[in-house]
Amino acid sequence: MNIYESLFQLRSDLEQLKQDQTLSIEMIEQRFIHAMKDKMIFNYQEVLSKYVEINEDVIANFDQNTILAFLTSVIRMERFMEGTLDHNLRSGLVLIAIEKLATLTV
Repeated sequence: MNIYESLFQLRSDLEQLKQDQTLSIEMIEQRFIHAMKDKMIFNYQEVLSKYVEINEDVIANFDQNTILAFLTSVIRMERFMEGTLDHNLRSGLVLIAIEKLATLTV
């Protein structure tokens, strides 16, 4: 079993969320945070410091460590800016990052 399987299992929910923005997001948020529990990158800010903006094109060029740093930042930034987690899940950026991670690790 892949160590990222719990993240990969979120893909269908995230695809559904991207299609229907009215879906409840609380359960997805909790599952995402739980899936990242032991995969968080301590120096995520340092890893991401060279990026002014993170969008689909930027994520497409991330390596495994940078993807994990991005996913960590999504969770950690919620502490300082409420709504960051919701926005990144609904925008599809987390889904894109998880899909890229799948291509790198499978």
